[in-house]
Amino acid sequence: MAPTARVLRFPFLVAAVSLLACQSPTSDDPPVSGQPRPVVASPTGQRFDAAIIDSARVTQDVLQVFVQYGGGCQTHNFALVSSGVFLESYPVRLGLNLAHDANGDRCKALKTSVERFDLRPVRQTYLTSYGQGGPLILELREPGQSGKVVSVRYDIR
Repeated sequence: MAPTARVLRFPFLVAAVSLLACQSPTSDDPPVSGQPRPVVASPTGQRFDAAIIDSARVTQDVLQVFVQYGGGCQTHNFALVSSGVFLESYPVRLGLNLAHDANGDRCKALKTSVERFDLRPVRQTYLTSYGQGGPLILELREPGQSGKVVSVRYDIR
């Protein structure tokens, strides 16, 4: 008898969750990436395969992005690409794009992870530009076609 699949529908992603996944199941908590990765300045060489940003938060100078994506058979790589331009509003805003390289993964398990990014260079650039701390709204754009934006406040001191 062939395994059955259940289809879960999300606003911008349809993921089939197979009863037979490519990897053995893990705990309910999403894996957290190791050391925070730097924010990159250019989208050159980056892929933007579909993923969903569930939420994001800033703890000290680290941005944690909680993501969902389809896969399970390949390693997925994430990067955060900065627009490099502070938008003059109050509070000031900075556009960021989440890059996602699925490495050609065609498996359909619904995966989750917490991706961490080092915001210290963003803080330093803000302080150099404005001379003092203040609130900065990070506008995170989802990879893929949805273009959904998740905003998170970063208080710079």
